Amino acid sequence: MIDIERSRRQIRKNLQIWKGGLRPTAILGRYGAAKVLINSVPKAGTNLLQELVLQLPYMRGRIAKTYSLWPGKEDELCEKIKAIKDGQCVGGHITYDKRVADQLAECGVKNILIIRDFRDVILSNIRYLEKIHRNHPHNEVFAKLETLDRKIDACIVGVPEVNVRPWPELVHAYRGWLSTPDILVIRYEDLVSPDTRKSEYWINKIALHLEIHSGFEASAIRKSMFNPDGLTYNAPGIAKWKTAFNQSQIDRLTNAFAEELEFFGYSLR
Repeated sequence: MIDIERSRRQIRKNLQIWKGGLRPTAILGRYGAAKVLINSVPKAGTNLLQELVLQLPYMRGRIAKTYSLWPGKEDELCEKIKAIKDGQCVGGHITYDKRVADQLAECGVKNILIIRDFRDVILSNIRYLEKIHRNHPHNEVFAKLETLDRKIDACIVGVPEVNVRPWPELVHAYRGWLSTPDILVIRYEDLVSPDTRKSEYWINKIALHLEIHSGFEASAIRKSMFNPDGLTYNAPGIAKWKTAFNQSQIDRLTNAFAEELEFFGYSLR
């Protein structure tokens, strides 16, 4: 069954990318601006960060599926990385792989990793499957899970028969990126912070990482980086898990992700 609303959003997104690439500075960016990969665990803020970067001078998007790394497909991903052009920004959900990291470095791709409290990631994933992407391959599985408890458990332990990987295991596979040279690691919570100074500090830091020093206002980007028409838009927020889950559910998620939360610098409370 075709999801008409999602198809419309995809068309709008592609049109925005195409039109954005026609901006005078985006055309100039084809001649020496940064190549950019925005990487994250799924549902951690990839699209939000792309919306931000594409508002910077010299940047443009690319009409392509989110880059992923599948077992045995390392060569294919490396070829996609080689194809990133000056001034292009692409998104990815790429677990750490040294060969891929080396390819990014060899091609001079600016690597940005956005991280988010994994309890909010699980909440966002469940809402995504329930309300946003009803034709997702995992949607049918989650639709049969009648309670939130069962959906949380499916995220924690996985569903092997439909290739739903346990999320703690998936998150663990991103650890290596934190020790990769020249990577910029950003917290989703800092970008959407109600503290204007903190949010704008990170917008400026992103621009500096991409060697963009002028031609933009962090305050304007902050106000417009949330796109309600975005393909995977979900109203931004911090620590939504504290009110969306009951204490038993919070305890299960915190215990399941305890090691990863501590590694990535998040509080267990």
